[in-house]
Amino acid sequence: MDSVADPRGGSGDSEADRVVRQAWSDVFQADDPEEDDHFIDLGGDSLTAKRLIAAIQEVLGCVIPFRTILDAPTLGEFTARVREICAEL
Repeated sequence: MDSVADPRGGSGDSEADRVVRQAWSDVFQADDPEEDDHFIDLGGDSLTAKRLIAAIQEVLGCVIPFRTILDAPTLGEFTARVREICAEL
C-alpha cells in the first residue's frame, strides 16, 4: 500500500491524522476506523461531536468549529479539514 496521504483525508501520518484517528476510535469504540466511516452512520450526535472535537482540540491546541463534523462527516473528510484548520494557525 502506498504511504502517500490521500488529499481527501486518506491515510497520512501527520500529528493531526493520528490525533483525529485516535479520538474517532475512542469516541466510537472502533479498533480500526475506515476513511469512509460516516459520523451519523456510526451513531454520532451533537454530544458525540462535542466529545470528539474537544478531545482533538485538547491535544492539537486549535479551535475546530462544531460545524466541521457536519460539513465533513466521514473520517477522511474530517481529518483533512482538521489538518487545514490547524495549519492555518
